Amino acid sequence: MKPIFISYSSKHRDLTRALAGVIEEQYGAGSVWWDHALESRSSYSKQIKAALEEARVVVVLWTEGAMISDYVYAEAVVGQAQGKLVNVRPADMRFSDIPEPFNIHHIDDAEDHARVLATIAKVMTGEPIPTRVPLHEIYFRQHGHRLIDAKQRRLARDPREIAPTELLQAKFEVVGYLDATGIGAQLIDWCSGERPTAARLIHGPGGLGKTRLMIEVATKLRQQAWTAGFLDPPHEPLDATLKQRWQALDQLLAHGDDRGLLIVLDYAEGRQDEVKRIAERLSARPENDTRPVRLVLLARSAGEWWSTLHDDTPELQRVFRGTAGGPDVAALPELSTGQQRLDLFDASREVFAPLLRAQGYVLPSGEFPQERRLRIESGAGYARPLAIQMEALLWLASATPEAGATGVDELLRRVLGLERNHWKKLIGALDEERTRDMARGVAQVTAVQGVSARRSTEDLLMADDFYRGQRTARVAVDPVVRKLCRVYGNPDGGVGPLEPDLIGEHHVATVGDPELVDGCLRWIEAEPTETQAKRRRNFLTVLQRATQPEHGTLANGQAVVLLDHLVSMHAKALAADLVAVMMDTQGALAERVDRQVDALDDESLAAIDTELPIQSLSLMDLSLHVAERRAWLARQRLAAVDALEDGAADQRETILSQLAASAGTLGVRLSALGRREEALAASQEAEDLYRRLAHDRPDAFLPDLAGSLNNIGSWLSALGRYEEALAASQEAVDLYRRQAQDRPYAFLPDLATSLNNLGLRLSNLCRHEEALAASQEAVDLTRRLAQDRPDAFLPNLATSLNNLGTRLSDLGRREAALAASQEAVDIRRRQAQDRPDAFLPNLASSLTNLGVRLSDLSRFEAALAASQEAVDIRRRLAQDRPDAFLPDLASSLNNHGGDLSELGRHEEALAANQEAVDLYRRQAQDGPDAFLPNLATSLTNLGNRLSDLGRREAALAASQEAVDIRRRLAQDRRDAYLPDLASSLNSLGLHLSDLGRREEALAASQEAVDLYRRQAQDRPDAFLPNLASSLNNHGGDLSELGRHEEALAASQEAVDLYRRQAQDCPDAFLPKLASSLTNLGIRLSELSRREEALAASQEAVDIRRGLAQDRPGAFLPDLASSLNNLGLRLSNLGRHEKALATSQEAVDIRRRLAQDRPDAFLPKLARSISTTSVVLTALDRQTEAAQAAHEALEILAPFVERYPETFGDLARTIGADLLRYSDAAQQAPDRALLERVARALDGGETAAEDPAIEALKP
Repeated sequence: MKPIFISYSSKHRDLTRALAGVIEEQYGAGSVWWDHALESRSSYSKQIKAALEEARVVVVLWTEGAMISDYVYAEAVVGQAQGKLVNVRPADMRFSDIPEPFNIHHIDDAEDHARVLATIAKVMTGEPIPTRVPLHEIYFRQHGHRLIDAKQRRLARDPREIAPTELLQAKFEVVGYLDATGIGAQLIDWCSGERPTAARLIHGPGGLGKTRLMIEVATKLRQQAWTAGFLDPPHEPLDATLKQRWQALDQLLAHGDDRGLLIVLDYAEGRQDEVKRIAERLSARPENDTRPVRLVLLARSAGEWWSTLHDDTPELQRVFRGTAGGPDVAALPELSTGQQRLDLFDASREVFAPLLRAQGYVLPSGEFPQERRLRIESGAGYARPLAIQMEALLWLASATPEAGATGVDELLRRVLGLERNHWKKLIGALDEERTRDMARGVAQVTAVQGVSARRSTEDLLMADDFYRGQRTARVAVDPVVRKLCRVYGNPDGGVGPLEPDLIGEHHVATVGDPELVDGCLRWIEAEPTETQAKRRRNFLTVLQRATQPEHGTLANGQAVVLLDHLVSMHAKALAADLVAVMMDTQGALAERVDRQVDALDDESLAAIDTELPIQSLSLMDLSLHVAERRAWLARQRLAAVDALEDGAADQRETILSQLAASAGTLGVRLSALGRREEALAASQEAEDLYRRLAHDRPDAFLPDLAGSLNNIGSWLSALGRYEEALAASQEAVDLYRRQAQDRPYAFLPDLATSLNNLGLRLSNLCRHEEALAASQEAVDLTRRLAQDRPDAFLPNLATSLNNLGTRLSDLGRREAALAASQEAVDIRRRQAQDRPDAFLPNLASSLTNLGVRLSDLSRFEAALAASQEAVDIRRRLAQDRPDAFLPDLASSLNNHGGDLSELGRHEEALAANQEAVDLYRRQAQDGPDAFLPNLATSLTNLGNRLSDLGRREAALAASQEAVDIRRRLAQDRRDAYLPDLASSLNSLGLHLSDLGRREEALAASQEAVDLYRRQAQDRPDAFLPNLASSLNNHGGDLSELGRHEEALAASQEAVDLYRRQAQDCPDAFLPKLASSLTNLGIRLSELSRREEALAASQEAVDIRRGLAQDRPGAFLPDLASSLNNLGLRLSNLGRHEKALATSQEAVDIRRRLAQDRPDAFLPKLARSISTTSVVLTALDRQTEAAQAAHEALEILAPFVERYPETFGDLARTIGADLLRYSDAAQQAPDRALLERVARALDGGETAAEDPAIEALKP
């Protein structure tokens, strides 16, 4: 039995034979019965009837002959009655001509082998074909365009009809597909994955094979009974057609008898509205719908168009979410160097050769030159499959570029030469004039990306100003139209663009001139309104792509000339399209617009300015230039009006408001580039203007004035002018508060934002209680707003909570600060789950703040987890958008390094801070104003991390570089950077002291004290705490030089300052007072003022004991440190028993702490045990003293092995004590332990070889 029966008309045996061959290739030889197998020895009708009854599938091939054949009709009736019918038609057979009822059945195209085989397989399992045609089939039958197109076309049967460029087009699949990178197989696996709905963006330059890749993937999926192919743009803009198209797509998404659905959108950067709509539908799929649906976008790049679209579309974020949490975006790999390229070249030659021979080409007789094979194998220009195939085509046509011509542009130029030769072969001899006319027509059609009807083609050619006065009637263009239709025509009567895209773009650039592009624009203006924007952007995109490097210097230059012309003549009309194409497609357009900004009129600039986004890294410089020019023009207009004696008041107000808006925009643009003084000047100009305007019309201009004041507050604060910043922010709050009383829904959000800013300004001046009140009010307002409109205001609430956490922390209310920061994280985590690209950056920011809050409470493991998550998020974001997120990643790495250091993970901490420095250093090279301050901060942190590892010289170098940077910054902006310089000088002093360079250390700390003292005279609330901290460090440096009286004076002043501050704000300053009292005790002890030293140390213990009772996690480590010092003070006074009890309490605390955080507290435990051993020997308890010293050294030994430079001095001290106490106790010390430490100090050598550890030897 043959399972598949084909019913057909004998007039179409060749078509039937080809179809039978396809089926037998799938099901095996002999699996198909058709009447060529009839045997003459028995009745034909009986044989046919028997075969028909036995078959499991009846394939009816509906051709012109079959449609009038009673036999075919009868066999179709039998097949339908038995549920085994499969309808197939050739592409030229109209559905309406197929007899009823079969014309409303599911019908496959004979050329779509995958679909035919899939239908046969389905019927063979007992599932009959649908007898009600789905909407996408009806759409195809009515319009002739498939909703989901396989993008597979057949070349003309006559080789002489085939154009050279057709051999290179993906849709003709001339050369077999080579999945060289394996991405095709990966996509099949991805489509077959468990997720019901998933989407991916694949991007890469033209000619890399994106379309061909997806044609192959779709073909393989159709063979597995999927519906798979390309969703092309609508073929016509009629509302009824568009509605029918979306209805068909909705039905296909919601219901399907297939195993899955793959939709591919090519040129996605220009189809963003469609992408959004499809993403919305996919996002709304029911959870119980398990049929796999996949969406793939293809684009030249994944630049700003993608990040903006993705960030602004929550549904798209959900659908495109990858396995790592970020968007599923993949760059199509280039063809790697080597044999894969040569394999593609050889395969292309083999396929092209017979076609070119049939066209009359005399093929080369020799071998392809070895040097050219080497060039293909390793040359950068051959990373694209299209370049390799062009090389093969040109070689066969004896048009190979010369040896020195290695660029893709030369390949493109020569393929276009072959294409012109093909015109002449196909349409007859063309003289120079007719060749020019044909070339211009092809360029026009390609520039507008195809024309749908003959009448439109005529209009387009008549619009070319090159022929001004000549093409006044349609008859004038008829010869060219007929030639275009002959070569590039389609069945609808339209003309398609020259493809592949790279070749078409190159042709437009090299043929186009201002007359041609003006004609294209004029033609677009006459097209239906709903298609014009799309046409304009396609047109500009072709020219923008022609400026990309692969087109070469000559074509780039010609494309630039065309863009310059369009900008100079049509900027106002094209503004939205120019900005959209600049953001969507890489090229020279932004630079060309920027070059002409000063020559454009204000209307054109206003149109461009309106379209430019508020934040765009790629358009930042252009945005600034436009803002500067608009402000200058507005000032010129104002001066002109002022010069008129009878200048109209309303005209003056209009110009003033325009100037104010321009100045405000200019301030924002300048600030984005780190040019804050200029930003401030521009914003202040806007403020002055709005203030004058608001005097006469407050309702119209007070909101603008408040907005300007907010900006001014930010710029002033960034410049360190905190009092002025506060005044501006306060006035903004006052204005918004009055407006919110009358119109709360309009102005409460602005009031909340202004209150947040006010809190920051107050905090800068250390007016922490007032800052907290402002931030709390902002939280209260946004919480109420979020209750009514959570989608709109929950993000604002999270921001306000972040600020509130910082304000609470400033006041030492750390648990409350943690609660606020945790709520902010919780909000943003929920939002990031739904819209990751919109809220993951904010979640990372909140996690960073949460880590700081947790660290303040000494919850370092939890702090580390938060900072690690922030780093992970920002690292993923920076991979896709480095310009936007690398600064944030560097900031998170700084915090992360601090958390790692607190846990004793010093190598990891150093790596994190080093990466932060490296990132900021690279950014500071491009934007020094914006990133040098961050680099200095990172260098200071790096110095601390290096010091933790005992790498003191490297620590000093990092700290010195930070000082040098901040000194340069402070020369230009003293108010902004002198405080930072003083901070860096403090750190520098510490690192100099570590190296024994005490005079230099003293000079650094003295300069820091002097700087802070001068600043504290003007702003005591802001800088007295810093002065106190510097005095503490300065006292230490004086002490190191034996200047004990001066050291005591410095420490005493620090205590006095902190004591006064602690009276006003105990939560914030009592911990610092305790630290200063500890230092004061040391200074007094050095002068043998032991009773006073004891009193200071006791007060420090009392303060920290009280703090630790309320918050043990935060203050027990500090209490242990103070108890250690107190024990020494007591011992100095001979009060040894009490000293022992005190020291033992410190040991007990640190022993408990070390159980949870051994790396952080074991070294400190060793120090406390060592202190106890000193007290024990003073009590003549030598054996116990020796045991304590032994335990201390044993605890410290592994740390000495890891960090000999950091712990070497302490190890030597304890080791010497151990030897001395053991001798006093008349017992032998642990020789193995001493040798272990000695080897560590000597870099692994034996103890005897290191004189520096002689004290450790028995």
